[in-house]
Amino acid sequence: TNGFPARYGGRLSSVMNVRLKDGNQSGYNGSVKLSLPAIKGHIEGPLFTDRTTFNLAGRVSFIDEYINPLIGDIINYENIDLNYHDIVGKLTHRFSNAKKLSLSYYTGRDYIGLRRLNNSTDGEGSRFTTDSNNAVQWGSTVWNLKYTDILTDNLQLTANLGGITYENNSRADFLVTSVTENLETSQELELIASSRIEDQMF
Repeated sequence: TNGFPARYGGRLSSVMNVRLKDGNQSGYNGSVKLSLPAIKGHIEGPLFTDRTTFNLAGRVSFIDEYINPLIGDIINYENIDLNYHDIVGKLTHRFSNAKKLSLSYYTGRDYIGLRRLNNSTDGEGSRFTTDSNNAVQWGSTVWNLKYTDILTDNLQLTANLGGITYENNSRADFLVTSVTENLETSQELELIASSRIEDQMF
């Protein structure tokens, strides 16, 4: 916060600079963590030789396995689907102490789905059933190919090629069925919205 360099111009108050570290050159390390919302895994180490390393991590949720029994009846939904997953990785090759090439990748998705079923009568024998499904999915994909070369003690070359993609998709469909004097009629409505933003960088 405050006093950040000019290359981060245009920001109001603060900058967060996140860098993905290279994999371990000397050996393999890994971990698995289980929490209430998700399971996480991580592994890193050398690939083929100690000049090439990888660093890979990911997580996947299982909230939807227990969300329905806990709050499904409270909020009056027949089905609640909540889940997300993330994968991030980095592959690095060192040509020498001065030259290095790395490829970084991230992808993540989030999803919310809700289903509600309503039944009603009008007191004259007519029945109405409304079945509604609403779902929203969004996520990002980021990749970056980076080459660095220390040319002299006072001069370094850095080249980046990459891209960022953001997607947001939503869908809602409604099915209304009515039964009057043994005559059944139904009406169906579907609404779909999709947006996508892509940035390429060099």
